[in-house]
Amino acid sequence: IKNRRIVMIMLFDSLFLLVSQYLAYFLRFEGRIPMDFLNTFWMTSGVFVGLSLIVFYMVGMYNSIWKYASIEELMIVLVGNLLAQTTAFFAFYMFIHPVLIHDHAVVPRSVFAIAFMTNVFATGGIRFFYRFARTARHEIKKNMKSSDQVTNVLIYGAGEAGVMLGKDLKNNREKN
Repeated sequence: IKNRRIVMIMLFDSLFLLVSQYLAYFLRFEGRIPMDFLNTFWMTSGVFVGLSLIVFYMVGMYNSIWKYASIEELMIVLVGNLLAQTTAFFAFYMFIHPVLIHDHAVVPRSVFAIAFMTNVFATGGIRFFYRFARTARHEIKKNMKSSDQVTNVLIYGAGEAGVMLGKDLKNNREKN
């Protein structure tokens, strides 16, 4: 089941990366993408998505447990997207453009910077939406089951231990 989950996340990543790459062109050209650049987008988008998926896999974006998504996972998303865009940038200007599309429009450098931002929002958004939806579903189920009186608790001055205690109390109401 883990491999199926990874394949599903990779498919979502592929779709969102393609959309965010197009959005980068759209933003760069203020909604009016010239046909030469649109052709370049279609010729290179598969390479960009493929390189991004390989880099994401290598930095561990498919190994994390996203139901616990936090700052560490956000850092993985940032690093993965930065490496993916850097790899795509160098691959395009060193190999793809000189060999395959020398007679078409060159991808503007600003597209890579804009794509980095849109890709972070897309790939990070997928993962944090998963966490949000999972948490919301869990809370709804828990609220439907529990008709007991809830006791509010204040944890004061306990630092990280207090945060852990608060999460434990919240997640295990029926046991406490």
